Amino acid sequence: MLSALDNLLGKPSTPVMATITGVKHDSREVVDGDLYVCLEGSEHDGHQYINDAIRRGAVAIVVSAGHEFTDLSYPVSVWIVSDTREVLGLLAAVVYGYPCNKLFLTGVTGTNGKTSTTRMMAHVANEMGLSTGTIGTLGAFYKEWTLPTARTTPEASTLQHMFASMLAAGAEGLVFEVASHALSQGRVNNCLFDAVVFTNLTQDHLDYHGDMQSYFQTKSTLFYDHVDRSIRGGKLPFAVINTSSHWGMELALNVKSIPVITYALVDSGDVDVFSENVCLSPTGSVFRCCYKGLKVDVRLPIGGGFQVENALACIAWGGAHGWDIQRVCQALQTCPQVPGRFEAVESTAPFDVIVDYAHSPDGLYAVLTSIRGLCKGRVICVFGCGGDRDKTKRPRMGMIASDLADVVIVTSDNPRTEDPERIIADILAGATDSCRLFVETDRRAAIQRALALALTDDVILIAGKGHEDYQIIGDHKHPFDDRLVAKEILFS
Repeated sequence: MLSALDNLLGKPSTPVMATITGVKHDSREVVDGDLYVCLEGSEHDGHQYINDAIRRGAVAIVVSAGHEFTDLSYPVSVWIVSDTREVLGLLAAVVYGYPCNKLFLTGVTGTNGKTSTTRMMAHVANEMGLSTGTIGTLGAFYKEWTLPTARTTPEASTLQHMFASMLAAGAEGLVFEVASHALSQGRVNNCLFDAVVFTNLTQDHLDYHGDMQSYFQTKSTLFYDHVDRSIRGGKLPFAVINTSSHWGMELALNVKSIPVITYALVDSGDVDVFSENVCLSPTGSVFRCCYKGLKVDVRLPIGGGFQVENALACIAWGGAHGWDIQRVCQALQTCPQVPGRFEAVESTAPFDVIVDYAHSPDGLYAVLTSIRGLCKGRVICVFGCGGDRDKTKRPRMGMIASDLADVVIVTSDNPRTEDPERIIADILAGATDSCRLFVETDRRAAIQRALALALTDDVILIAGKGHEDYQIIGDHKHPFDDRLVAKEILFS
């Protein structure tokens, strides 16, 4: 391993005298035997924590050339490189033995649907006999092995360690969410995917990407720069793309180097996989999947019309694997509920309460449209928008909520360091007068008001936080789970 690191980085300041057993970029996570790589982030500079990493057991460090904290006087070996972020993933891959090369790796990208789609795919893969784990917004999972994740797509060194851990536990495949930030920041640069999936592209993260075209170009790099074009296990790599929007159609037309299978909710005349006869209920859906001329009835035990589209992505992916479509569709019938995605709150009340992670305009539109299609009474929507994030989506979400719900209660989401009242004002700027509109800054009080207003056959949507069990106010996380709060109020 040391010779491989020397070939990659050149010779260190002094010979490495201990075995390198791991790679870390966060000094707080360093343990004995780790190689510590200093990253310069928007809020923290890893070079400032070199001494902390050494105290915790780092046996070598990698620093940026010319940095004010860089010198060769540390009591461990030092490698100096021009860009620590650029080498982080490759270093981790070397140290952990290139684990992703031994897994069937699937990357799922898109604004919405990544979590549900990856969970469906992993469930189907396991049912088909390919032992598979997942990494994403909800954490990293493989059988009994679980690990929380601070980001949708972890940093490169964390990813490689997760790959190695799952591989050691017996995994053969891995499906994980690939966020646009991860692509932009090189977190997946040393991952070669066997399959790549595009769910959709709608407004989000424009505070980071600037505009939709830049956002799309970043997402597209997954399909151009990160695919293993070799034949592994007798299978060619492939792409699965939702062509319901012009973004997906453009991507499908431009991906030339690997086979592409397309899907969409309805038949557009040139799509490989689509649905017919969709029937929705609060707890699931029944539909007919049309896969390249073959028609199979599917019963999906997960609520939300948008989940049908995610299931189609899974079916297209399974078919491209070479699996029997009938068996893939049968496996979908036993999919577990995805936490915080159109999740019904247990209740004896004469109305329904749904919690969903929808935090973008398209996500909110999709879930409200689903509820509107099956609600016999009124739709009551509780939502807010996150602070320190894309401000341009706030008025759009205000308009969508007020147009599709009968009662809207605007509240706080994760305000972070922004004034909650300012965020709410941005939302209200887009709201119309087509609904009863309330403002309740305190999220618990907003949920309580919605429950007090609900009548028989109404449906309450609590949107924006989904599975999250915290609320970020200022720089601190406070315990808060929409599902538990609603249940506490219902049974109090």
